[in-house]
Amino acid sequence: MGIPVVILTDDPVAHAAAYAGIAHAPLAVEQTEVHDAGAVAARVLALEPRYGQARGLLSNSDHLQTQTAMAV
Repeated sequence: MGIPVVILTDDPVAHAAAYAGIAHAPLAVEQTEVHDAGAVAARVLALEPRYGQARGLLSNSDHLQTQTAMAV
């Protein structure tokens, strides 16, 4: 799709290792307290100067859907 992706995770080392050497790796992998909706929203805003405004937020986990929706 050509859209830069920044991954927010509580395990950045594992995610960075999983994407190492992949041609379409994420732009960045950032540490975030993913179980706290306020922390996710604050982190999205804090990263905006570095990566630009989020064009969309996706979650791969049912228990993170509320945090993802509230971060928009």
